[in-house]
Formats: sequence, structure tokens, C-alpha cells
Amino acid sequence: MPSLNIVLGYTILVLYSDVILSSLSAVASIIESLQCTVVLPVLVIMELDSLSSNKSQLGGAAQEAVAYITSHISARTQRPDLERQLVDWRTH
Repeated sequence: MPSLNIVLGYTILVLYSDVILSSLSAVASIIESLQCTVVLPVLVIMELDSLSSNKSQLGGAAQEAVAYITSHISARTQRPDLERQLVDWRTH
């Protein structure tokens, strides 16, 4: 993986489904480092959720990604409104 020049407080990464599906472990390392702000557009989360019902390897990867995102957003959010939105999205 190429090195990233991360500047604390200034670096924002916007992740899309293809990156998450192909490199969940790298994405997890970036998120868990807490060195930058990670943005997941709602459409990406919805696409992963839709793909997770697929019975292929892609569906399995999407299930892992959704589980990771769900657990880490709930565990790390400082904003109750975002946590509520995540719960609402998962229950519909």
C-alpha cells in the first residue's frame, strides 16, 4: 500500500465501496489509527448493504464491511444524531 501523507486535523479521506470491498483490512487500519477523518457517503453504505444480500464472494465481503462499519460508527461516534441515523438505516 502506498504511504499516505496524513496531517492530523487536516486530512479527510472519502472512501467508496470498491476500496472498502477490496481492502477492508487497510481501511480498518486507517480508521483505527484515528489520524484522519474518514467519510463514508450514505450511498456507499446503502450500496454495501444491498450487495451484502448477494450469495457470492462479493456479498460476503460486503457483509464484513457492513458489520465493521456498523460496529465502529456506533462505538466511536460523539454525535448521537449520527448514531440514530445509523440505527434507523439498519432497521429499515
